[in-house]
Amino acid sequence: MKKKVLVIDDNEMMRSFLQHILGGSFDATVVSSGEEAFELLESADEIPDLVFSDFDLDRMSGYELPIYLKNTPGYRHLPVVIMSGKGDSHKRLICKAGGAVDFITKPFNPAELQARFRQILAESTVNETSE
Repeated sequence: MKKKVLVIDDNEMMRSFLQHILGGSFDATVVSSGEEAFELLESADEIPDLVFSDFDLDRMSGYELPIYLKNTPGYRHLPVVIMSGKGDSHKRLICKAGGAVDFITKPFNPAELQARFRQILAESTVNETSE
């Protein structure tokens, strides 16, 4: 069974690209905003296995999403990966401090992205079973 990945990006072309490159290996759901993601999470029968979000979203930044999820029962163990076109160390640090497990700079290699997701998902499965 494919692992579920929730992708959040406000750029339609990027959402389409990510749906295409992730769709073969993962069950990828794409949304355009943090609000849409929260609505989906609240109404979904199954919680995704990983959240992949752009840093720059309307009305929410990439560091706010992992903070919200880490402070919401039911989502605390959900790994969050943030991506940005600007990989400055300040953004990386605030995302990691907020609870993101990884920070990916655009442009990225699709095969590397998939490999990183598989590694994160494998590690999160190990962590869940050890708690």
